[in-house]
Amino acid sequence: MDTESKLFRYLARRVGSTIAEDLTSEAFAIAWQRFPDYDPTRAAFSTWVFGIALNLLRRHARTEVYQLGMFSRTGTDPALPSDESTIVDRLAADEFWPKVAAELADMEATDRDVLTLFAWAEMSYGAIAETLGIPIGTVRSRLSRARDRLVARVGTSYEGGVSRRD
Repeated sequence: MDTESKLFRYLARRVGSTIAEDLTSEAFAIAWQRFPDYDPTRAAFSTWVFGIALNLLRRHARTEVYQLGMFSRTGTDPALPSDESTIVDRLAADEFWPKVAAELADMEATDRDVLTLFAWAEMSYGAIAETLGIPIGTVRSRLSRARDRLVARVGTSYEGGVSRRD
């Protein structure tokens, strides 16, 4: 999957597809403008663009927290399409995902970024570290803390798990 598609999917899970379209476009526009400043020895292009997008996403933090709060109250994930193929999965997750959304809304922004980059963007620890500009050990500890918090407050994980990506 190309960087643009991965970035859009990640952002759509965070803020919905409408805002994700805008943020994805804006991230690539900024990357194009700032391409002369890009240093391939510091980060892969994809993680550099994700970093730009995360800075844009921080501007939309209020919207994200509001959306997660609505999801936790209503049980309906506004970021996911409601086609027939997902109805059964959504019914099975009705009790689980609103609790997760409430916890995500209540998490520190960096912990939420680490967890969602890992789970929704399927990034490796190293890519997350590059994207956020933090040491890989910090990524591991924040991810561990976020997972522990979710398990303690929400319970066991929804069907299947997220595999480790070093």
